Amino acid sequence: MTTRYTYSGAIQSDISAIKPMVMEVLHGLTGFIDDEDTIFDIRLILDELIVNGAKHGNALDPSKSVKLCVAMDENEIAITVADEGEGFCCDVKNYFYNSLTPSGRGLMLVEALTDRCILNKNTITVYKSL
Repeated sequence: MTTRYTYSGAIQSDISAIKPMVMEVLHGLTGFIDDEDTIFDIRLILDELIVNGAKHGNALDPSKSVKLCVAMDENEIAITVADEGEGFCCDVKNYFYNSLTPSGRGLMLVEALTDRCILNKNTITVYKSL
């Protein structure tokens, strides 16, 4: 399989830095992905994972960073986000949509939009078929 697109970068844990990073990735992907629904899904995945890393993993500490790696071939996109937090264990099956707490909602959305999610402490990698 041939890699068609790659991105690697890092930002400080600052919510205002997330949108430019996401837009840079999406701009690169639009040369390869024509489907607007797929681009929307990828944007939501990126937003949720990077915000979670900055907010929950790094507690918005500007001295800590969130790293993003994206690799896409003809059939699949892989997105890896790593923060500098201690990591956590999450089972989205324990999230209830009618709960008054939003905790876990982002990862539930990401899991619904992807084919596989691999969580390893403070790093998450997701795969989405194209």
